[in-house]
Amino acid sequence: VTMKATGFLLLFPIGGYFFLDAKEWLFAIAPGHWAAKAVQRSMMAPLINAGAATMNLGLRGYAIIGIVYNLILAYGAYRLFLKKNQL
Repeated sequence: VTMKATGFLLLFPIGGYFFLDAKEWLFAIAPGHWAAKAVQRSMMAPLINAGAATMNLGLRGYAIIGIVYNLILAYGAYRLFLKKNQL
């Protein structure tokens, strides 16, 4: 059941992959969003350098926010685990 429920979160990075404007922030709650956007940014580098496309952040921006966001989520899960296991 847990795998099925968390599998739904995979739809958010896929959905965010199709948006390059402000709509991409609607999908930012999923942890995988940041990695997907970093990969998308690196793949679109020739288009961005040519001026044919734009993205909200650079590769480093997506990577740094993704690392910090995932660390915060991991810390929150760790604290929740500790709280649930105290007797």
